[in-house]
Amino acid sequence: MNETYYKREIKYNSLSAYISKAISNIVLSKYVFIIISFVIMAMFYNLKQSMMVIAVLSVLIIGYVLLDKKHVFLTKRKVLSDILADINFQGAKRLNGQWRGFKDDGSDLIVPGHPYASDLDIIGRDSLFQWISMCATPWGRRALSKALLYPDEDTSITILKQKSIGELSKKINFRHRLRAEGIKLNASDKEYNELVEWAQTKEAFYQKPWASIVVRGLPFITILLLFSGLVLKLVPSFIPLAMFVFQSLLIFSNWKKATIKFEALDKCSKSLKKLEDILVLLEKHKFREVVLKNLKARMLNDQKGLPSRQIRDLAALASGISNRNNMLHILLNILLLWDYQYFLYLEKWKAQSGKHLGSWLEIIGEFEALSSIALINYNHPQWVMPAFEEDSSYRTINAAGVGHPLLGSRCVVNDIQFSCDQPIALITGSNMSGKSTFLRTIGVNLVLASIGSVVYAAEFTCKPMRLYTCMRVADDLQNNISSFYGEIIRIKMIIDQAKTNGRVFFYWMKSSRVQTP
Repeated sequence: MNETYYKREIKYNSLSAYISKAISNIVLSKYVFIIISFVIMAMFYNLKQSMMVIAVLSVLIIGYVLLDKKHVFLTKRKVLSDILADINFQGAKRLNGQWRGFKDDGSDLIVPGHPYASDLDIIGRDSLFQWISMCATPWGRRALSKALLYPDEDTSITILKQKSIGELSKKINFRHRLRAEGIKLNASDKEYNELVEWAQTKEAFYQKPWASIVVRGLPFITILLLFSGLVLKLVPSFIPLAMFVFQSLLIFSNWKKATIKFEALDKCSKSLKKLEDILVLLEKHKFREVVLKNLKARMLNDQKGLPSRQIRDLAALASGISNRNNMLHILLNILLLWDYQYFLYLEKWKAQSGKHLGSWLEIIGEFEALSSIALINYNHPQWVMPAFEEDSSYRTINAAGVGHPLLGSRCVVNDIQFSCDQPIALITGSNMSGKSTFLRTIGVNLVLASIGSVVYAAEFTCKPMRLYTCMRVADDLQNNISSFYGEIIRIKMIIDQAKTNGRVFFYWMKSSRVQTP
């Protein structure tokens, strides 16, 4: 796999270099085109060929716009190529065991008191999350942490996820592109939370039919009066001027309120186009497996138009709103009551699409989480897909050649079996003999099995169980809980779960202490 990542990195770096040359040529072409056009216009001007001067100027404007569009397109392609090259570089680092330096370790997503997360290094520094995360959006990071901390207990769902993750593992281009688009989006969780909240609010006034008639009819009347009074002199000039003053009062009396109402949208205005790109990627891609098809169906159901088009419409409205402080825009705002027009358009958008916005973001996150898990399957084709035993089965866990996923080539593999008549194992040994690592090996692989991933083993069969551990219980001075009392609390939690659930896999590690006089 290392070779694949290296080849892809070289490919995208070469593409980036090629695009850089093309961009340089475009920039040079702009300057040359402008100079030549001005020289030709000067020649025709001296020959008093004014029509030819206008024609050349028209060609200059059209040509420059086309070159500028090409420049913008190439710049975006270069950014994407650079990101994809870096994703493959990071992929090679992950395989080489250098993933502990990755910035995102999910520390902000740690759940205090979780039954196993701390003991098994699921989230946080040097964690499973840090090892596999391909999530670039806050929704993806939350979805991945939820999958790792609260996996499905229904094995039928897990089996469906195994198939979907298997499909995604073969789609390296899709997975890398999804991460690249997420990186480009650079979404702020706070800003998008405000946007989702804004999308679900209602402005009752602008939903009334007569409000639309007034807001759209008043500018038409004012423009007609201005033309009739100032140009045709058919009405006294003070009437259209009075209407203009009246509309100015409407705009400026509502300016602060409108600014506050537009704030959530304005903050996300620059990233909405990039959000559209992610949605387009998901809309165009075809999936075979049930979980992926259902996610895509959820994204497309019960809506008027594709989500990407609805976001494009919102981005266009946000772009217009972002120009409110421009002097020309202020004059047009007064004349056309644009603030009020935007309120009408935004309320229409919210009524049609606002309730779906939060769901779209969550679905993007679900795809990112599944893509992260699929990375394990892709990077480790020699690992096995775990099988799940029926409730009536004699075996609880049967595993051969099990290793710790985070240790890589340094790992020592072992076998482990639990059955109905032998549900307990006592593991002893000297310090530094690998007891805790062995216990964590079992736990981490059970977590991987529960999320639909392959596991580090030659053979792995288990029953679905709730996992609990008791290894790193520390003093909690803030809550006045000693480590001993913390262990008692954890054991009580396990006993309560065993009584209600019946299927609990638990291990407790207690270090011996040698007293010296």
